[in-house]
Amino acid sequence: MTTRQASASPAKPPDIAAVVHLMRTQGAQYAEAAGRAEALLRILVQPLLLAHLPDLFKNAKQLRAYELSDGVRSTRDIASAVGVDQKTISDWWRSWRDDYEIVQKAGPRGQFKACYSTLDLMVRFGADAQAEPAPAPRAKHPKKP
Repeated sequence: MTTRQASASPAKPPDIAAVVHLMRTQGAQYAEAAGRAEALLRILVQPLLLAHLPDLFKNAKQLRAYELSDGVRSTRDIASAVGVDQKTISDWWRSWRDDYEIVQKAGPRGQFKACYSTLDLMVRFGADAQAEPAPAPRAKHPKKP
């Protein structure tokens, strides 16, 4: 045994509380940065999405409402975030469900959930997609002869 090995003390275990605090602090910073990056990407991509999905979304508010439709948020929550009234959100959900089948009922209080990510919508229904274009809205009532 060498003198160096004999004098070496065992490694001190890390202070768990300090490690947890550091992880929480850094985690919060990473989450905040990710949120800012997501917001910036949304701003950059929004014109592209609206240009390629004009049949589904008439404006940026509709697109944002669709993105927020997670089956948990209520019409009130989404209306507040988007800047429209609750009836407008209900009308959009009903249209997206009945006319295009891109949302489905998911919540116990009538919430709806988006069936596709916006990227999936671009692939399926986008103007440049190889697949079929977005289906035409269904007639509300069949015409009588």
